[in-house]
Amino acid sequence: MNRSRVFVSVGLLLAMLVALSGGMASTKVVAQEVVEIDFLTYLTGPDGAFYEALVNQYNEEHPGTKVNFLVESGGAEYQAKLVLSIRSGDAPAAVLLHLDEMPRYINNDMIYGWSKADWENTFSVGFDDYVPATLSYAVVDDTVYGVTLTVYHLALYYNADHFTAAGLDPDVPPQTWDEFIEYGKALTVDTNNDGTPDQWGYFCHGGWQFRVLWQWYSLFWEMGGELLNEDQTEVAFNNEAGVAALQYFVDLIEEHGICPAEPSDGEQAFALGTLSMHTNGPWMISYFDSIEDLNWRVANLPKYEDNGAAWGSTHTLVFPKGVSDAEHQAALEFGAWMAEHTVDLAAAGAYPARLSVMDSAEFAELPAHAVFASGAADYLHLPPALEFWPEAEAIFIEYFQGALLGDISAERAIQASADEIQALLEG
Repeated sequence: MNRSRVFVSVGLLLAMLVALSGGMASTKVVAQEVVEIDFLTYLTGPDGAFYEALVNQYNEEHPGTKVNFLVESGGAEYQAKLVLSIRSGDAPAAVLLHLDEMPRYINNDMIYGWSKADWENTFSVGFDDYVPATLSYAVVDDTVYGVTLTVYHLALYYNADHFTAAGLDPDVPPQTWDEFIEYGKALTVDTNNDGTPDQWGYFCHGGWQFRVLWQWYSLFWEMGGELLNEDQTEVAFNNEAGVAALQYFVDLIEEHGICPAEPSDGEQAFALGTLSMHTNGPWMISYFDSIEDLNWRVANLPKYEDNGAAWGSTHTLVFPKGVSDAEHQAALEFGAWMAEHTVDLAAAGAYPARLSVMDSAEFAELPAHAVFASGAADYLHLPPALEFWPEAEAIFIEYFQGALLGDISAERAIQASADEIQALLEG
């Protein structure tokens, strides 16, 4: 996307002027060649500022390279722009992708890969140092494509003061989904007796629409479900577990009364202290920390019959083909440096993919992030790595919201989703 550019420092320019004016008999001016590369990301939230600060630090420490930090909205539009830039020969030299987005780029030979040994040498990391799930879609036929920096998955935020007021131990969050209901009932409070709770145990929908799907994914996977069959040719969620996982959240509204029937923004309600439990990712840590007098904690999700699972993915750095050799080499050096700074990146709202970094003293200073990291091996679960899966998720969300609103039964919502997603699979 950029070519090597030559920059001449102000000092050198002054020296040239002095020489031309006769103040010096002769001056040898040597211009410093700077390789300029683009680093494309989808970090439109608070995490973007953390990454940009590290990019600025890298540029200060490496005067021979200038990394441009670029941000585009994620999703289908991000993918379309990236693919077009690669195909047109105008690609950024370094790009962030979610792990489940990578197969498209691998299968179409659009990004670089390395043998495991060469990959370890290039990025100064050890393959066995990574939580296996954080590289799952990035390794094909013993070739490693890209380097995973940080990871995230869904977890449970809760208000410790609410727990105490309800007679619940704030050090012991709900361990099972049955306990979650009991906690939710204790935390749902109508203080003025007007028939409407002023404090809710949980919000099933509202705000960021994908949480409707993420909560279902997580419970469904814990129930032993899989979204597709092994060769990804047929849907596999239109069954008892699929319906039961969705019905669970419908019942939180209709039967147990711990969630409002109308969609409500959980992030804002939790920040305001009118919501006791809230599912979200680690990117909310810095925001909730910024709220004065909000005494919050976070725990991994409750388990179903001792099975843990949570929707999640990664921030993985990949290197598109079609850039110049100088740009590619500069991008690899930048990637290796970023891999050394995953503790700093974790502060942006994720956790490191590497076990050694999780165990480091520096990461121990981020206790909330460490809670997420403690669930990496048992909880992290990725959606299918299919190009059209964002379309499938839009179908899920439409029907699941309908079920939570009482407009369609959970069973019909699951079957309707299955019918439409099967049609996508059959193309």
